[in-house]
Amino acid sequence: MSKDATLEHEAVKAYRDQFKLNVNLGFREDIISTVTNLELWKTVLANWGYWKEAKWNKFNPRNVKGLLSEYDLRERQSKRANVTNGQSVEFRPNDQNNPARLPERRDSRVSVLRQRERVDVRSGGQTLDDILAQAMQRLSKTG
Repeated sequence: MSKDATLEHEAVKAYRDQFKLNVNLGFREDIISTVTNLELWKTVLANWGYWKEAKWNKFNPRNVKGLLSEYDLRERQSKRANVTNGQSVEFRPNDQNNPARLPERRDSRVSVLRQRERVDVRSGGQTLDDILAQAMQRLSKTG
């Protein structure tokens, strides 16, 4: 594919339209070879960010490898959901139940609170905060 033809590919156009950035030839070829579902790609581009403390933060749009990884993950999840259900699922980007919808990122405040509430079975039912408090007490006694 020539340089001009890669600029005209629909997936590359979607990237350029979303972020108002040009992408180098190598990444254009990566986008062309990876993206097979244009609607899913547009959803990934539109949702390239995360919630943190009730605020939407955007990831760096120049991180094309990250975008392609996110697209690949969503595509596999979407295919797995279609196989599990045994039927084809209509793609609706704004549907809350859509497997292609981007979840909240791991580093959000809500996720940290959920991790603290989680109970570790191996520790006899203690929460993470209890275990950390005991460890701090032991350190203060030895120090």
